Amino acid sequence: PAEIFAQMYEEAIESLRKSSEAQAQPEPPAELKGLRERFTALWLADGSTLEALRRKLKELREDKTPLGGKMMSVVDALTRRPVRTWYTTNAKANDKTFCQQVLEALPVGGLIGLDAGWFSFPFFDQMTDAGKFFVTRWRAKTAYRVVEVLGQGSHFRDEIIEVGQYRSNPCR
Repeated sequence: PAEIFAQMYEEAIESLRKSSEAQAQPEPPAELKGLRERFTALWLADGSTLEALRRKLKELREDKTPLGGKMMSVVDALTRRPVRTWYTTNAKANDKTFCQQVLEALPVGGLIGLDAGWFSFPFFDQMTDAGKFFVTRWRAKTAYRVVEVLGQGSHFRDEIIEVGQYRSNPCR
């Protein structure tokens, strides 16, 4: 059953975490050094609908038992080791289903990379209020105001912004 697998998986992640704490941390690439010094954690989150996974893997296609559910994994951006994983039996759940778990797991001062499926002004407010940071892709029509330009180059622009400029989508 999924619950037993989830428990075993969590135990394996915990074992990996403990073994990695005992080892010296690898030196991050030069372009990421400043991030490690600035943030208490550097995480990436991504979800997967397990039924979609079954359809993609030849070995699982022949088994007609649906896997069902959705899985959300968070990995350390520098070591690429899993940090946390959550599961819901609801295969139609979207990434925002896991907002509270991510909010509670990410340490204060931590930075997490999220895809556009996490786009939620109330979640952004909770992250900000908790002293936690995020990077995400914006929706095409997101209204924002540039507060300060921190840096820019030919392929990037780093800004502090305020989002939610209209009553229909407020963000503190």
